[in-house]
Amino acid sequence: MRRGGVGLSPSNMPISPRGRPTLGLNRPRRWKMRRYLTSIVGAVLMIALAPAGASAQAGRIEGTVTDAETKEPLAGANVVVEGTTLRATTGADGSYVITPVPAGEYTLIASMKGYKKLTKSVRVRPGETTTVNFELEETIFELEKVVVTATRTETPVKDLPASVSVITEDDIEKIHTKTLDDVLNIIPGVSPERYKGFGTTTGHMGVCMRGTGHASRTLVLKDGVPLNDLHYGTVDLWNTLSSCNVERIEVVRGAASALYGSSAMGGVINIISRPPRKRARAGLRFEYGSRGTLIASGNYSKVFFDRLGLSISAEKKRSEGYKYYEAERWKDYYKETTTDLLNAALRVDWRLKEGSILKLELERNEEKPVVTTSTRYEIQNIIDRVTLGYRGSAGKTMYKATAWAYKRDASTTALKYNKSTKAHDKPYYTSDIPSDGWGFMGQVSRTIKGHSLTFGADLQGAKVETSYDYAGKGLRFYTGKVSLYSIFVHDEISLLKGKVVLSLGARYDWWKHTKGRFIDETTGKLIEIDYPERGNSAFSPKAGIVYRPREEIRFRVSFGTGFKAPGIYYLYRSGPHGPRKFDVGNPDLKPERMTHSIDIGFDIRPIEELQATFTYYNSSFKDFIYKKTLSEEEIPPYFHPEPGQEVIQPVNVGRVDIHGYEAGIKVDLHPHWSIFANYTYNRSIIKEHELAPELEGKKLRKTPEYRFNFGLTYDNPKLFRATATFRNVGPRFYDEKNEKRLEGYSVWDLKISRVLFGGLELSLSVDNLTDEKYKMSWYYLAPPRTIMVGLTYKY
Repeated sequence: MRRGGVGLSPSNMPISPRGRPTLGLNRPRRWKMRRYLTSIVGAVLMIALAPAGASAQAGRIEGTVTDAETKEPLAGANVVVEGTTLRATTGADGSYVITPVPAGEYTLIASMKGYKKLTKSVRVRPGETTTVNFELEETIFELEKVVVTATRTETPVKDLPASVSVITEDDIEKIHTKTLDDVLNIIPGVSPERYKGFGTTTGHMGVCMRGTGHASRTLVLKDGVPLNDLHYGTVDLWNTLSSCNVERIEVVRGAASALYGSSAMGGVINIISRPPRKRARAGLRFEYGSRGTLIASGNYSKVFFDRLGLSISAEKKRSEGYKYYEAERWKDYYKETTTDLLNAALRVDWRLKEGSILKLELERNEEKPVVTTSTRYEIQNIIDRVTLGYRGSAGKTMYKATAWAYKRDASTTALKYNKSTKAHDKPYYTSDIPSDGWGFMGQVSRTIKGHSLTFGADLQGAKVETSYDYAGKGLRFYTGKVSLYSIFVHDEISLLKGKVVLSLGARYDWWKHTKGRFIDETTGKLIEIDYPERGNSAFSPKAGIVYRPREEIRFRVSFGTGFKAPGIYYLYRSGPHGPRKFDVGNPDLKPERMTHSIDIGFDIRPIEELQATFTYYNSSFKDFIYKKTLSEEEIPPYFHPEPGQEVIQPVNVGRVDIHGYEAGIKVDLHPHWSIFANYTYNRSIIKEHELAPELEGKKLRKTPEYRFNFGLTYDNPKLFRATATFRNVGPRFYDEKNEKRLEGYSVWDLKISRVLFGGLELSLSVDNLTDEKYKMSWYYLAPPRTIMVGLTYKY
């Protein structure tokens, strides 16, 4: 009996109707308890005494989970029978077993951090074992990815103070990628300029970053080798670069001249090709659609004898074009631009020893468009490139050296429309623009007492000779040569057990323009100008810091400077530029200077399914190269442009300020659904312009104030994969005076694909789904709705 409480005694026990103590239990509760105990005992006896009967109605699921690319087993992957509590985790060999599984049809889901979830249907039969194997594709969170562009060595994104995006091979396949710049359309801070689809010749195609106003302020690399030439400062390969052997594209926004020198002011884009691996890989692609548009490609790669890697690829593109002028401006004798494009590449990797590779790559790019308006331009642009690279190590020291050379042969035959014959048969001019370039990059990396140090040197050179032979008038010719030399150093310092990473770097560049010459016979009087040698130099420091209080969040701040050396084209080229413009070179151009560039931002992943990023940037430029329209008094007397032609000369503007922000989010809503969205706000303003004060306060031409991208993907291997992307680009100005306003536009694109069997996939792509009528140039309409059907086979 408990003290201080009510106990049980004969005097206070409940009494049954028969006068017996009941211990607080009445008869109904006693019977319920008996039934409950009986049921438990019965269930235990059934399980213990009759296992054969239960197992006869169940089966077993087993299999392996491996990496789709390397075929290596994945330990710790989860395999779940959807809608049940049945699950298993793979062992060290990647195997799993789920048993017992009642007979029936199920959906299995395999998942692992850093990989894309994969579902498969399975039928379990009584007493049988069903084997289901999974090959998971990598889909790593941005902070867990490793990139080489931001530091010139392999570095996790989480340790970088820069704003970085990585476009994977899967991202490229999700959307309709006709040319590689298509996939850049979905990246914040990046503005591809393609006025006429495939009909945009390479000289008018480019990618601009961070509102810098021109593609020459964005450096583009392929496997770390610059693609920007020293003639124009831009990339001549966007139309012909193949996507069939691209492993990923790294986009680093902001000043990067401290590592890469000239042009790397808006940012750097590095196209990383897929190396040969032990497992053979091959693919075929064929697409055909609106306006005779054709894309056909093939690739094969494999490592033989554990030493020799071989990769071969080729891609052919063709389009019959569209009417890119407004109806009232399109004359009867105008024709749609036809385009033929070809890319072929051969890569050989020789593995000398563990960790040491010698690489040789040969590549040819051909572009043959025909543009027909009042003048018919038959253009041929052929670029041959050879690259030789070595990567090796000695203890903790890493070595890397790359040498490359290219030869470009661009020619044009121009024929004016003849009203009497109603044909383009009146000779206008023929041009030949051969150019040669070469380069070498060498670097040494080593970790010393917590410092990840990289030292290196870059060399580049180019020579250009251009000649225009005007029918009945004579020759206009210019030539030039440029050489660049640089040294750089970069250091990463890890502090507070990796929570803080300090990044420091600097680079010194110097260059010289020589053998500049201009000859003009077209005015009836010989004009010869020999330009003096000119040289200059630039020092580009950079510093940044990363703070990671937890693994899922990164705060970053960086400061840098940059520069761009003027291209040979802007120094010496003078003459007609199409039917509407007349260019006048400026040999007195100074290099552009980015006096500062500041980035402040963060990246966060609060839960597995959600990623978010934000960056504010601010930069200022001195001696910004800009176009100025010359009055009649300012035109050199030895030039005679045709009536109505706008005479334009590049000049140095006093100061340009740029600021803005980029925000993005990505959400995995369901194993099959995912969305992304990003928004870029940008203001690029001319602050000082001594030669044209009336332009002060004006916005840079061709720089929209905002850009919004959105994408939705449904990916169900049992049914299909569909990706819809949307981009809304704000208004911008086409001219320096901000008088020609280009309205904003909104475009939807859609791609749907389904695996038929094996590695064969059928796709339907619709670009400009709503057939939006818009302009990316003052003169040209962007492509209308384009529908393409394709077949892709991979193994």
